[in-house]
Amino acid sequence: MAAPIRIKRSSVPGKKPTVDQLQTGELALNFYDGELYSKRIRPGVGTDIVNLAAGSIVKNVLYVTKDGNDINSGKKLGDAKATIKSAVAASEEGTVIRISSGVYEEDNPIKLPSQVSLIGDSLREVTVTPKNPGDLFHVSPGNYISDMSF
Repeated sequence: MAAPIRIKRSSVPGKKPTVDQLQTGELALNFYDGELYSKRIRPGVGTDIVNLAAGSIVKNVLYVTKDGNDINSGKKLGDAKATIKSAVAASEEGTVIRISSGVYEEDNPIKLPSQVSLIGDSLREVTVTPKNPGDLFHVSPGNYISDMSF
C-alpha cells in the first residue's frame, strides 16, 4: 500500500518552501497565494522546488481580468489585476499587458511608459471607458494598443 500524500500548509503571502522543508513526494500548499509546490530531484542537475499551480510567470507580460484584484501581481492569469491602470503602474519598458474580455471603467488619464503594449482579447469583447472627462491614454514612444473598443 502506498504512503498517503502529505501536504504542508502555509498562509504567509509569498512563502515558498525550501528544499530542506519538503520530503520527496510531499506537497506544500500556500492557500493565501493559491500556490502548490513540490520537491524535484534531478540527478546530475540538482534539487529544487517547483510551482505546480496557476501556471508559469513570464517576466514581461501582465494580465487584467474582470475578476482580478489590483493587489495581485498580474504576472499570471490566475493572479490578474482588475484595472488597466494598475497593470500599467506595475509595468516597465517592454511589458505586454493582456486584457481579458469585459467592460473596464478606468480612472484616466493613464500614462503609458515607453514600449508598453496593451492588447485586448478582441475588438468586440474588450471595452474601455473613462471615469473622467479628457484623454483616456497618454502614449509614449513605441506604445501599441490593439483589440479594444473605446
